[in-house]
Amino acid sequence: MRPVFSFLPVEAIIKQRQEGYYRALEQSDKEGQSTAFIIFMLNAIDAALVELLDLRRPPLTTEERISIFKSTWGKESFSRKNYMDHFKEISAPTASRDLRWAVMKNILLKEGDKRNTLYQFV
Repeated sequence: MRPVFSFLPVEAIIKQRQEGYYRALEQSDKEGQSTAFIIFMLNAIDAALVELLDLRRPPLTTEERISIFKSTWGKESFSRKNYMDHFKEISAPTASRDLRWAVMKNILLKEGDKRNTLYQFV
């Protein structure tokens, strides 16, 4: 057994999805097989694992975000909004700091001002 499974609150998972839990039990009972219930539980466990692992993951650093964005965006120009759309968990000031840092490190070229600012990887 993997240690991560010991942190899964199975009772809480079922309580959060109680209506679906009872529907899956009822469907399994009617069909005489447990497929619907197994699918329900696997989906619930999967969602709980994603949530648990997201909570345990340390936030990305500026350098990590810039590197990730560079590998996915490529050489095309982009705006701060494009950057924020990629990293939905960061605020506008954090995005601005990230981009300013990358410009200072000569990772990005900056063109324009304020809302019309575009960036491009060097």
